[in-house]
Amino acid sequence: MKLDFATGLLAATWVVGWLLFWRFPSLPPAGPARERRISVVIPARNEAATLPGLLAALERQTMPAAEVVVVDDHSDDDTGAVAFTAGVQVLPAPPLPEGWTGKASACWYGAHQTTGDVLVFLDADTEPAPDLLVRIVAELDRHGGLVSVAPYHRMARAYERLSALFHTIAVMGIGAASARLGVPITGAFGPCLACSRANYTSVGGHEAVRSAVADDIALARVFRSAGLPVHVVAGRDAISYRLYPNGVRQLADGWSKNFAAGAGSTPPVRFLLVMAWVIGLGTAAQVPFRSALTALAGWSYPGILGWVAYAAFATQLALMLRPLGNYSWAAPLFPVTLAVWFIIFVRSIVWTIRGTVRWKGRVVPVRP
Repeated sequence: MKLDFATGLLAATWVVGWLLFWRFPSLPPAGPARERRISVVIPARNEAATLPGLLAALERQTMPAAEVVVVDDHSDDDTGAVAFTAGVQVLPAPPLPEGWTGKASACWYGAHQTTGDVLVFLDADTEPAPDLLVRIVAELDRHGGLVSVAPYHRMARAYERLSALFHTIAVMGIGAASARLGVPITGAFGPCLACSRANYTSVGGHEAVRSAVADDIALARVFRSAGLPVHVVAGRDAISYRLYPNGVRQLADGWSKNFAAGAGSTPPVRFLLVMAWVIGLGTAAQVPFRSALTALAGWSYPGILGWVAYAAFATQLALMLRPLGNYSWAAPLFPVTLAVWFIIFVRSIVWTIRGTVRWKGRVVPVRP
């Protein structure tokens, strides 16, 4: 087997992948945590189907929240009634102020109607384990600043696995799983965020990111700008969700909304490294197709080295996806997920150039 320059570059991009995603630490098990008054704020727009699971899970917490507030963000369904029936406080969101996104406005309003010294923001479709809040408080005691827990992606239908590369690259892009110790975390995962009220107020909270489509990434940026740490961990056994359960269109719209904004916030060197890894992945993804074509033509490319590269990238991706969700076939069939990633990434760039995205029945400006 002769090693050529192209093979060397492919090996180099594989190594780059490990530098970007070496280990994504999980939220540690419950340990000693100071008693804190916790306020849980849940922004909800058309979430009548998902809220009961979350609210029931919050009832079972080993460290119960002092307040659970659902902010009904002008829903068209029974979101408010479902939350009221569950016995939590329901706040109708005020009219959306000009220049604000709906979620930022709902979070800001909800935070200011609560009194806890710890604020936990949860998306309505999340499913926390009974010890989530005590583990978050312990993590907040250890690190301070902003703590973000990436929910474990629990998938039930085949198309949901098409999120595989988006999820992996999102973790790479914010630096949460880097092999380099002390790398700055430049983003967060919005479905589960926690901070002290004092820090939230000092950085300006969601008002400081009122026009951001990716409010979680923007909120991490304002915490870092204020000199406060941002800590991101994997949820695994602590919190899960089904990210886009309503079909391929929802998946495409959701990732199109978030991905260009996330790419724009990634430090330039890290962005180039991520793109180098994607190019290596794309080169390896061609092996099955080139192998089939050359076999038909009687040629020998790509030979065993090509399949070794394919297996190496598939194994790497499988290990990266383990803490993120039950992705099963997404790793060995990565050419499929890569093709979907490329199409939706281009779509997100087009949306960004156009200046607006559409999400949950609203037209949202991409640029402030």
